[in-house]
Amino acid sequence: MNKNLKNYIIKSDIPDDLKEYLSKSKNTYNLLSMKIIDDIELIYLEFNTLYIFDLSEFNSIIIESLHKKDKYSYFYNYVKKMLKIYLNVDSEKKSRSESELDTFIGMVKYDFSNDIESYIRKFLSAIKDYENDGNKKSLLLAHRLVGIIFILFKLYPENKYSYLFPQIIKKIEKFNTDD
Repeated sequence: MNKNLKNYIIKSDIPDDLKEYLSKSKNTYNLLSMKIIDDIELIYLEFNTLYIFDLSEFNSIIIESLHKKDKYSYFYNYVKKMLKIYLNVDSEKKSRSESELDTFIGMVKYDFSNDIESYIRKFLSAIKDYENDGNKKSLLLAHRLVGIIFILFKLYPENKYSYLFPQIIKKIEKFNTDD
């Protein structure tokens, strides 16, 4: 293979397995040109940006198309058509939003009511730390924990610690008037 073409393949932005095949295969030597590599790179960029797909399938379709290239003078159009017909793709946007939805559903299924006691303990500890050393970080943590506890009490109003909420609010308000 021409050394310039081999270097051009190696520097191109195409999948590594395809680079290796194209640069080492003796079967593709007569089928390649810099224009063909540019076409492959452009197609890969488009598909990689817009879709989620199996790289092995993509590479296979590119290689098959190369071997049929002598029958088709418009390689770029032919490859795109073959990829659209044979490559299984998922929309990048759809997959990301589905993933986010799955994460959210997992969070909704989790029963946070079991965590209320833990957050109350952390709140009381942060207040105690602030009372002992006056560290503003402890007070900030206490405020953040009150926010979490507030949300948990709204989500689980019938929890066994609901009677403590007014006391927690009084305790944090005491520190809001200080300084």
